Amino acid sequence: MADTEARMPTDPPLLRVLAELEADGYGAQFVPLEGGVVRCTSGAHLFSASSGAPDTSRRLEGASDPADMLIVFALRCPVCTVAGTLVLHYGPEASLEEADVLVAMEPPDRDASGVAGNHDEPG
Repeated sequence: MADTEARMPTDPPLLRVLAELEADGYGAQFVPLEGGVVRCTSGAHLFSASSGAPDTSRRLEGASDPADMLIVFALRCPVCTVAGTLVLHYGPEASLEEADVLVAMEPPDRDASGVAGNHDEPG
């Protein structure tokens, strides 16, 4: 049994990325809303996704599952300045709210597919 445990990953990629960002001070969470609006869960503030660039982003891709196509943004609420994460699906699994926010974010390192990314985290 020890051999099986040694071969199993300790955390799925999303949980690992969120833990790393939380360790860097991004402990709050943000929620995508329709029209490119983001809600800060820390103070229930609403702000436009275009109001500021994320500090960083990490793209996660599943080898065969479109549900694993995620992007994690580390950002700060422009109202209360709390640092947190915003997790969005992109591609076929993206909701209308997620797509609206993703388009409005205009991350600085957008690639040719229109998705931002620190592409070092395969799913």
